[in-house]
Amino acid sequence: MKKKHGWNDGDEVISASLTFVSTNHAIRYAKLEPVFADVDQYLCLDPQSILQKITPKTRAVVFVGLGGNSGQLEEVSKICKERGLALVLDAAHMAGTRVNQKHVGHNADVSFSELRTQDVSLLLLSLGSEHEVNLYTQPIHFLSRLF
Repeated sequence: MKKKHGWNDGDEVISASLTFVSTNHAIRYAKLEPVFADVDQYLCLDPQSILQKITPKTRAVVFVGLGGNSGQLEEVSKICKERGLALVLDAAHMAGTRVNQKHVGHNADVSFSELRTQDVSLLLLSLGSEHEVNLYTQPIHFLSRLF
């Protein structure tokens, strides 16, 4: 994503601090800056906090479905679309989670589950077109693009 969209080192990615460390390590590994937004009652990113954290350097939002919760994912997706931000879904806990009768990830630019930090970093650095890969439903295709 970084390469495709022409993001620069030091550009910002909004994320939650309440997640496994690899999510935010991946952002740093890609030489991007994590910006921590607050979580809501579902332990997922709070849309209002995201809005407060957006700056001219913001390029993406990483939504973590902690404990399988979808939280306010639909609202976060809407914010990303309106602001021209990429939505990356960390669905490591979300196997089987649905929103409005659809598996999660249908509204994200990229979603992933159970990957190593290096894989997520490569994702941020190099993947092709938007919506090309949904790691939740197409893991083999994703891995073939990485290596």
